Amino acid sequence: TDFIQPTSGTDLKNDLNIGPSKRIVLYSGSMGEKQGLEIVLMAAEQLQHVPDLLFVLSGEGPAKRRLQNLAEERKICNILFINAQPYNR
Repeated sequence: TDFIQPTSGTDLKNDLNIGPSKRIVLYSGSMGEKQGLEIVLMAAEQLQHVPDLLFVLSGEGPAKRRLQNLAEERKICNILFINAQPYNR
């Protein structure tokens, strides 16, 4: 709890080409079947009308490609998949 502190996230947002006003809903971790990440896609889909909200899924796992395909098929435009990030990010 000492290492992880709230920040502006500006550097990471810049690196990922995310506008500074975007609010991020983040999942970071393994993307397997048992995580049930379809619910995150459903939430993103239902909240596409909120222009400053972006769902970011960070990590790797056997379900990642399927989730990416599902997001593409459903044309969910407020979701971003990124690779696992170093601990300090």
